[in-house]
Amino acid sequence: MPSVKEAIGDPRVFVPAVAALIVLSLVSVNFLEARFDRADLDRAGMLVRNHRPAGAEGRTLEEALIAKFGNTATGELIWSAELKSSCAGIVRVTARVPTAGGLSEYAWDVLVTESRIHPGNEPGRALLIELATRRANDAERR
Repeated sequence: MPSVKEAIGDPRVFVPAVAALIVLSLVSVNFLEARFDRADLDRAGMLVRNHRPAGAEGRTLEEALIAKFGNTATGELIWSAELKSSCAGIVRVTARVPTAGGLSEYAWDVLVTESRIHPGNEPGRALLIELATRRANDAERR
């Protein structure tokens, strides 16, 4: 049976090499995890901004916010996304709209893995209901 030194080589070389491989593996995993998290944040923001609660003919949430606040240009909306659970793929997307009284905040929670949007606060819920109700009223008029 070969000795340990013969099997793995000189421990003064082997141990640092293994340590370097472990560190490199940890750095790689962290890098990939950060890339996946960034992709989830970007996808959730896109899903919320382009979501049409009233179907294809309705307005997006972003268009509804612009219409609701009149002269608010797209560039004045402050969008942010925060990872709530990376394991479950839940992202909180927030739109802050400058108003005379400060900032109005609308929030939605996005289940990225299923592309589902849920209200994250009361104004976000109210906007979803308003757009869905508008669709139902438009359908009744036809």
